[in-house]
Amino acid sequence: MVILVNRKKMLLIAVSLLVILTLTVGCCVYFNQTSAVNAVVDEGNKDFIKWVDFNASYEALDYAIKLDIKNHESNTPMNYIDLLAYITAKNGNNFSKFKTGQLDAVADQIKAGKTMEELSSNLKYYNYYHEAYTATLS
Repeated sequence: MVILVNRKKMLLIAVSLLVILTLTVGCCVYFNQTSAVNAVVDEGNKDFIKWVDFNASYEALDYAIKLDIKNHESNTPMNYIDLLAYITAKNGNNFSKFKTGQLDAVADQIKAGKTMEELSSNLKYYNYYHEAYTATLS
């Protein structure tokens, strides 16, 4: 009887060690592959946007989309993402005092023949907001 109990205990210990060894090797392989993939991603693209505060108000989003739709088939089409990025860069991402007239003024300048590149040339963060809004809204 003593021999049978010892064999059962030995078998249980052997199976337990095998499970622990398998889990340990599996975790090591997984974490090694994960760190290798992360290293490749980090080296390949270091200038991506990691965080953006999306503070655009409903009113601004709604009106920019309406301008986009209204002028879609005109001679001066407008992109709501361009309009939002412009207003965000112009207002410093603060929409507490936003008025639809601000977007109307930009739309009027575009209708007068100015391009968004010309309008945004002196706005430091226009490209940043344009990239962020393109990623989130398109």
